[in-house]
Amino acid sequence: MLGQGSRFGEAIDIYEREIAAGQTQTNIDVIVDEALSRALSLVDLGKSGLARAALRKAAETMRREEEERRDRYIAGVTALYDRERDIALAAYDGVAAAEAIILRTEAIYGGNTEMVARSLNSEAATLYEYGRDRGSNVHLIALIILRRKLLDAASSPDERGMAQDNLGTALSTLGERESGTARLEEAVAAYRDALKECTRERVPLQWAMTQNNLGLALWTLGERESGTARLEEAVAAYRDALKERTRERVPLDWAMTQNNLGNALSRLGERESGTARLEEAVAAYRDALKECTRERVPLQWATTQNNLGNALSRLGARESGTARLEEAVAAYRDALKECTRERVPLQWATTQNNLGLALSTLGERESGYGPAGGGGRGLSRRAEGKDARARAAAMDRDPKQSRERSQGLGRAQAANTKGTARE
Repeated sequence: MLGQGSRFGEAIDIYEREIAAGQTQTNIDVIVDEALSRALSLVDLGKSGLARAALRKAAETMRREEEERRDRYIAGVTALYDRERDIALAAYDGVAAAEAIILRTEAIYGGNTEMVARSLNSEAATLYEYGRDRGSNVHLIALIILRRKLLDAASSPDERGMAQDNLGTALSTLGERESGTARLEEAVAAYRDALKECTRERVPLQWAMTQNNLGLALWTLGERESGTARLEEAVAAYRDALKERTRERVPLDWAMTQNNLGNALSRLGERESGTARLEEAVAAYRDALKECTRERVPLQWATTQNNLGNALSRLGARESGTARLEEAVAAYRDALKECTRERVPLQWATTQNNLGLALSTLGERESGYGPAGGGGRGLSRRAEGKDARARAAAMDRDPKQSRERSQGLGRAQAANTKGTARE
C-alpha cells in the first residue's frame, strides 16, 4: 500500500509540473506571465500550494484592475454623453438629447436588453417629470423618442401595452401645450393600440388606467373642436374605466376618474341646450368627493369642489331659481379652504374669480335684472349683499383669469395622475 501511495504522489507531482510548464509566456499581460513563471518555479520546488496561491492572487489582481477600469469607463462615457445631452437640451434639440441618452445606455449595458430597457425607462421618467412640472417641451420631445425606442424593444403583450400607454402619455402631455392636434391624435392612437395588448380580461386595472388616459386625450381634443363627438368618446372611455376601477377596489383612482367624467359631461352640458349632462356632471363630482376627501387629498378635494361649483353655476344660469347658484357659492367657498393664496396662488385666484361670478349672477337674479329673473326694479337688501360680496371676491381675483381656467386646473391635476404606470 505504501508503494502505491508513493507512486500516486509521484504521479501528482508529474501532473503539476506538466501543467505549470505548459505555458509561461502568453503575451496577455505582464501580471499573467509573471504569475505563470513564478508558479512554475514553485512547482519545481515542490510547493504546489504556493503556486496555486500565486496564480489566484494574480487573477484577483487582474479582476480588481478590470473592475477599476470598468468603473473609469462608465464614469467617463456617462460624463461625456450626459454633457452632450445637456448641450442638446439647452439648444432645444430634443432629438439629439435622446440620441445621447440612448448611446450612453447602450455603451454601458451593451447587449443586456433588460438593463438597457430599465435604464431608458428611468431616464424617461426623469424627462417626463421635468417636462411636466417645469413646462419644458424639449424634455417631452426627447421623452417621446425614448418611448418609441422602448416600444420597438418590447417583446411581450404586457410590455407592448405598457409601452404604448407610456408613449400616449408623452404625446398627450406635449399635445396639450401645442396649438395643433397632431400629437393628441397620435396619443389617442397609442392608447387604442395599448388596449389591444392590455385587455380587460388579462389585466383589468391596467386596461382601466389606459381607458382613463384615452379619455383625457379625447377630452382635450374635444375642447378644441366645436362638435361633441370627441367629448362623447371621452365619456364612453371614462365609463369603461369605471367598470374595473371601482370604488371598492381602488377608491382614489375611482374618484379621479369620476372627476374626469364630470369634466367631460360638464363640457358637453355647456354645448347642449338641456341640463341632463350638467346634472350628470354634478352627480359625478359628488361621487368623486366621497373618496377624494379633504382629509385624504386636500388639494384634489379643492379642485373637485371648484369643478362642482362650475357645473352648479352653469346649471344655475339656466334655471330661474337661486338654489343651484347658492350651492355653487358653497362649493367655491369650500374649495378656498384648502386652495389658499399661500399654497396655490393661481388656483386660489381662479376660484376667487369663479366665486365672484357666481355671487354676481346671484345678485342679478335677485335684483330681477338677471337673464332668468323677472322685471323688478332696484336691489333688495339681500341682493345688495350678494353684489357687495361679488365685488369683494372680484377684488381678490386675478382679472386675467376666467371660470374656464379653473376647469383647466382640474384637467391638469387629473392628467398628473395618468400614464407610465404611475397611477
